Amino acid sequence: MTMGRGIALVGGGLLLFLALLAGLVYFTRDEDNFQSDNLLAEQFTLEVARLSQEGGGELSLRSFANFPWDRGLLVLPDTPREEISRRLGQEWTGIDTVDRDLLIFVRRGEVVRFFDYRGLARFEGFQRPIDDLPDVLRIEPGLVVRPG
Repeated sequence: MTMGRGIALVGGGLLLFLALLAGLVYFTRDEDNFQSDNLLAEQFTLEVARLSQEGGGELSLRSFANFPWDRGLLVLPDTPREEISRRLGQEWTGIDTVDRDLLIFVRRGEVVRFFDYRGLARFEGFQRPIDDLPDVLRIEPGLVVRPG
């Protein structure tokens, strides 16, 4: 009987701990803040490098970013959060400091994904500090990305 009581006490303690942990996670979460899509960032960076090395080509953002979105934005480095928020029409709650080129994808006015470009290419022919992304980007030799 003592062994059963001990196991019950330990089990109860574990359940209480798990309930406290779940409550802590639930009540301290911030759904408004989200992070860059690392996998998409790496894939985009590799594709830009590949196309540039192969002499250039076009990259269809619709086939590359194959999730539902209706608007894309290119945000260049050092763009203030306030400017991103103004252009989005809502508060930007992504990363704090824009120190790389960002590609933001929006659906029905809500940000669905974004990622930072991690390569050495230059985005040319785009308005600064923010421009709408066309459906196709032209990748040129010498690591230059232009609107398609």
